Amino acid sequence: MPNWSKERPCESCGAISGRQLQCNNCATLGCKRCFGGTGKRHCKFCKKMSEIVEI
Repeated sequence: MPNWSKERPCESCGAISGRQLQCNNCATLGCKRCFGGTGKRHCKFCKKMSEIVEI
């Protein structure tokens, strides 16, 4: 599973560490700071209840 790094920071918030997470509704990539973790969550990007998964 890929991680965010200095060479490739999080596309949504700029974090330089942590696992890459993705919303299954809008396909937005982010990190734990963006989504709050994995599982069923309210996505702040598409404003829907979504399954947030590690990629």
